[in-house]
Amino acid sequence: MGNKATICRVLPCDTTNRGSVAAQQAWMQVHTPIEAAFTAAEAAYQAGITQTAEVTPVSPKNAAGIGAEPWRNLLNAGDNGQITTDMEDLLARLVLEVATGLASAKEQGTSAPIQQAKANVTERLLSNVLSQLQITPNSQAYQQIQQRLFGYLPMMEGDVAKRAQGDFSPGDIETKAPALPERKVTWEQLVEALQLDAGGIRHIDGVGITEDRIKRYWQVISEIQQSSDKSFPNELDVSDARRYVQELQRSSWAIRSQQKRVGVMQKLFKIAIQYGYTDTNPFQSMAIRAPKGSEQGTYRSFTRDELVLIFNHIKQKAYTEKSLVPLVLLATGARMSEITQLRHGDLKKTDAGVWYLDMVHDADGEFPHPLKTEQQNERHVPLHPVVIQSGFLDLFKAGENGYIFAGSKDPSVWSEWFQKILKREGIYERKVTTTHSIRNTSIDAWRMAGITPEFRRAFTGHTSKDVQENTYGVGLKFMPDLLYKEIIKVDWSWIP
Repeated sequence: MGNKATICRVLPCDTTNRGSVAAQQAWMQVHTPIEAAFTAAEAAYQAGITQTAEVTPVSPKNAAGIGAEPWRNLLNAGDNGQITTDMEDLLARLVLEVATGLASAKEQGTSAPIQQAKANVTERLLSNVLSQLQITPNSQAYQQIQQRLFGYLPMMEGDVAKRAQGDFSPGDIETKAPALPERKVTWEQLVEALQLDAGGIRHIDGVGITEDRIKRYWQVISEIQQSSDKSFPNELDVSDARRYVQELQRSSWAIRSQQKRVGVMQKLFKIAIQYGYTDTNPFQSMAIRAPKGSEQGTYRSFTRDELVLIFNHIKQKAYTEKSLVPLVLLATGARMSEITQLRHGDLKKTDAGVWYLDMVHDADGEFPHPLKTEQQNERHVPLHPVVIQSGFLDLFKAGENGYIFAGSKDPSVWSEWFQKILKREGIYERKVTTTHSIRNTSIDAWRMAGITPEFRRAFTGHTSKDVQENTYGVGLKFMPDLLYKEIIKVDWSWIP
């Protein structure tokens, strides 16, 4: 609006009596173009905002119910003697706005003023109704609502005429038009409730749910919307939940991934019930079980011969930093992302001279190093002599920040690289041999070397089963000198 603080117009008539028809017509003549300018300026401003408000799809029946609501409200107010001065002024302005639009259209020979008048009337009559429902209809739905609003006008006139004759029985606008739809519970409300229940968002509040997990929830929400063709959570029923679960079972997703998706929906609806957004959980009894005898979700260990093939393949290729990753995974039992996202400051040494990796959960730092189960996964992992002899320590630069490995930090990129090696050597089995197989191979090797479960859990960061161990003291996971004496029981010197 050109940074104007005010807009002044002089009315070409006597404005002493503001209720006169002449004064109101003059006011409408200057008000309409200014209102249109405000609307255009607001539209231009909103177009410049990258994050726009979510629009809401509305069914034809609900559009009709919304379009009829202003007329119902006016009738009820009239029946109960509650027509206020504001309502009278509003009706007078609406009548004048339409009359002015008709006159301008006739004068200009175009329907544009009529369309503008209809848009202004629609906005004035529907703003409170849409605000009450907390919805923002998309353009198609808004047009449907506007059509119903003006389409019900003859019914409204007929019902007013009946009342003028003393007939207060339910009229057409009350019996033929659909009722106003109930206010919908949105997925945004459920996700917000989830965040509140968790204590906030981790990177903002220091506690609570992580952004990555929120993204996973939205991914599942998108899937259920596509499956059910329904936009709101309280529209879903058991048949929708069953259809989604059956689609998951027919998909190529691993059993664990399918189960996690069902768990997401169960959690969201549990929160919805807890906060009073809905009374039922359509996913409550839904479950996906692994077929009997299936090893789905497990990864087999590599045999000694397979390890020789893998490391010979790596050795024959030109040396890169990437070449060290499989050996470090094997000797530490760590996850791929835990190693590929190591920072220069994560290598430390005890007073006894034991080198170890300080596995700390840091999801929101300048160089994030997230752990799967967050603080529960934190531990000090001693480095086996075979790792030290490989030159791995040379990747860590004292006093430097950042990651020791260049390139992508996406675990899938590293997994695809390793998968190509397995395919070249004829070892690859879908969902059976992956980078996770290295971790299982490590655990088997520790078991064969006589390392007790207590130490094996400490190596991988799993929680100790000893309640006292978890409650008091630093725990075995943070005693690299003791862990080192156990980890060297495995002989990896035969690795090529």
